Amino acid sequence: MGNGIGIWVKEQLVGAGNRGVTASGLFVELKEFEKTNEFWERGFVRKKGRQHSWARFFLRFKEMGYITPTGKTREAYQKGGEIALLVPSRYYRITAEGKMAPLEAWSNPLAWQYPAWGPSGERMKEYQRQWRAKRRRYPRRGRPSKMLLEVEAGEEEEEEEEE
Repeated sequence: MGNGIGIWVKEQLVGAGNRGVTASGLFVELKEFEKTNEFWERGFVRKKGRQHSWARFFLRFKEMGYITPTGKTREAYQKGGEIALLVPSRYYRITAEGKMAPLEAWSNPLAWQYPAWGPSGERMKEYQRQWRAKRRRYPRRGRPSKMLLEVEAGEEEEEEEEE
């Protein structure tokens, strides 16, 4: 996420005070905010993100100690509002440490949390590329792909050679 959206999150948390906000509520507000001119005038960059990536982004602030649960919850519903989810939505408020934190930490919490990765995240991107290259890819449905069959055949040959 990043790109100043975290600064917007801080503003929303400060505005909410002790009442707090939910991560899902902020996500809905952000989607509405993206449709306004103020979003573009402030120089924010729209990122393709789903609820899960937003939740990880938001909870990174909890890991950093910038937000804390208020203890209040509300029932959460699936998109469309018909089916209740098992886990309720939790309200969060900003901490004193979060109010004092520099704006750079709010705008890019991952780089702030892991400074060795660099401000633009180039080392993180390299790590992710290496990790993805090691991962085995399996087809989701249907028959195994031709490439996967070739890989498995190559592994069987290597095992026979080792014996």
